[in-house]
Amino acid sequence: MPVIVELGDLKDQASSLTPFLERRLGSSVKIDGGELVIEDVENRPTAKSSLIKTYLKRYLHNSGLREKYRIFVEKDRVKVVKVEIEEEVKESSTSLK
Repeated sequence: MPVIVELGDLKDQASSLTPFLERRLGSSVKIDGGELVIEDVENRPTAKSSLIKTYLKRYLHNSGLREKYRIFVEKDRVKVVKVEIEEEVKESSTSLK
């Protein structure tokens, strides 16, 4: 059963993320719009959602994007969600000093 990775705002990184995941998972990774479809090779369940999450976090860290995105797993779907940085909180805490 394929695992779907919803890239969200990270869809412009799909072309560099695809070979990164293929090398590590040993599975076929296809780009379908804003999603990656990861197929198992020869009926081996190598593409588990938790393993894909780990590799996505590693990719984000290597790209310097780890603090800007969170990864959520829901059964056979993995979602990459951009974190909204609360700049208002930072500004208000500095103005109180």
